[in-house]
Amino acid sequence: PVVGKSGICFSWHQPFGVKDISVYGFHSAFPLKPLIIATGIDYLAHPDYRWQDEYLALSTSFSSFSIGATQHLQYEKIEEQSWFTYKSDFAFAYREKSFAGEIRCNDLGSSHKALTLSAAITAAENTTFASAYSFKQEEKDSYALATSFAVAKPFLIQCSWQSVPARFGLGLKMLTGNR
Repeated sequence: PVVGKSGICFSWHQPFGVKDISVYGFHSAFPLKPLIIATGIDYLAHPDYRWQDEYLALSTSFSSFSIGATQHLQYEKIEEQSWFTYKSDFAFAYREKSFAGEIRCNDLGSSHKALTLSAAITAAENTTFASAYSFKQEEKDSYALATSFAVAKPFLIQCSWQSVPARFGLGLKMLTGNR
């Protein structure tokens, strides 16, 4: 829910390494003072199941603090049955030069709601380490670690690990503009 930068992102991944399933994403964020507005979609298409998550997020910052909210509209279809679900997320964040922290509540009003506490430290230019702990109402709590580090300008390698469900992520980020 708290968006700190503007830009465009395209994504693709295979959940849990299942080769028959791909999730595609298109996301964008842009400033409209005093807000940053973000919108996007994640789309999963499989012959037996279709899922998409469209969202609109609004956030604003004052001094070192930020607050944000996101409203999701999710669509699911199995065979001839389909349904829509609305989900809401809220977050409050603090950011200074080399430290950032966030308190986030995802899926408010559902049995899947989660409260997440996270922190990140910038150790050097374009090198960041982060961790998060999620308290979940009806599921196991989870822990996550992530890092992003420069390999050669303008490229960064990003990787993450999460305990529940167990998964590992790896990505490449290209910096553009004045950075």
